[in-house]
Amino acid sequence: MAIAQHRLSEQDFEAFLLSGIEGLWELYDGVLVEKPAMTLAHMDVISRLCFHLQRQLDVEQFSVYSEGR
Repeated sequence: MAIAQHRLSEQDFEAFLLSGIEGLWELYDGVLVEKPAMTLAHMDVISRLCFHLQRQLDVEQFSVYSEGR
C-alpha cells in the first residue's frame, strides 16, 4: 500500500489527479493513501448487508446494489 509522507496541498492533489496514476486512492486527513483491494470477506459482509437492507425496503421503490472489484 502506498502512502504519501505528508499532507498534500491543493496544488499537489490537483497534479496527482491529472497525472493519470491508476489505482484506488483516498485522502485520509489530507494524506494520500492507496486503498487496498477488497477481500472475499469484505465482499461477503457487503453482500449480506445488501440482502438484509433490501428485505426491509419496498422493492417497488428501492433497489440495493453492491460492487466488488
